[in-house]
Amino acid sequence: MLVILALCIGISQGLHCRVDEDITGQTSVEYDIETEPRVEVNERYWTSNMQFFLFGELTEDSQIEAGFYTPEGELTLSVTVDCKIGAWKTNTKPGKRVKGDRVEKLRYEGTLSEPCRAGIFDLTYELQQIHRGKFMFNAQPMEGELVTKYKPGQNHRPEDSGHKRIKKLDTNLKYGTTFKASITGGGTFTRYAYGKCFAFPESLKKNCTEARNWIKVRSKLVGKVELNGEGSFEGLFGAGEYGAWESEYDVQCWELAPQYFFWVQRSVHGDEVNGAGLYCCCMTMTGELGECASSSDMGDACTKTCLSYIDHEIFDPITEAAREAAKHDDDE
Repeated sequence: MLVILALCIGISQGLHCRVDEDITGQTSVEYDIETEPRVEVNERYWTSNMQFFLFGELTEDSQIEAGFYTPEGELTLSVTVDCKIGAWKTNTKPGKRVKGDRVEKLRYEGTLSEPCRAGIFDLTYELQQIHRGKFMFNAQPMEGELVTKYKPGQNHRPEDSGHKRIKKLDTNLKYGTTFKASITGGGTFTRYAYGKCFAFPESLKKNCTEARNWIKVRSKLVGKVELNGEGSFEGLFGAGEYGAWESEYDVQCWELAPQYFFWVQRSVHGDEVNGAGLYCCCMTMTGELGECASSSDMGDACTKTCLSYIDHEIFDPITEAAREAAKHDDDE
């Protein structure tokens, strides 16, 4: 437990991201990915279930290129988003080996589901495993058709028949340990993050409901997003198999004022320590993550109270107004 707390305290932006850097104003970024696990319990840190996030400000003419490269500068996988023509494409350099005469190959291409609008954007990548993953731009998956997981004649469980997933890559991301990105035609980057985690735009800390929307529509949720007991929000859907994380990962908003984060978070994304498990965390009402503990270590329950995280300048007037309103209803 002490190890977990030591790793979790002080994380204030991405929820359990290994790296989260402010790059405001930059038009290019390049960094070497930390590929070694920090704890012995998760030897597959780099090769499975990693999330990458790139945030920024774009214009209607922006062109964004991002991808994974070998230390020698060879491409493994990249994506290009061209706002001016409303199109995207992904490229690879096929082959099991990273050296030798490999030719860059178009993987998929398509049109943007919505025109680029001046303002914030996000580009995410889920590295599901070294031969499978997907890019998303402003929640739009950049992939081809889903393929059947099991082919006829293979041994498989009957309940898995017909299960579909994205097609495997023709390259090996194990070697793509350098991440590069650039933006031209106007616009800049503001931040990048990665790890076994999720992150959402810093500006969404001003409204928990919007942050929750952002998380859910990029998740593996299937169907309409349900928020705060208020029913379905038309047009907000999860991404299903194209999504970047399981739908159980979430943030909780305060019921009395859903623009504020609840001080106890019961389903925060796991990290390299916790694997696929959930964390039970404290959070400020304006979205700063505090101390955490593994839910499994708490008997698969979240028993934190986190009372010291309540901001009474926010809390007191809202609860007082709610009490007055309830009293008025009772009098009637």
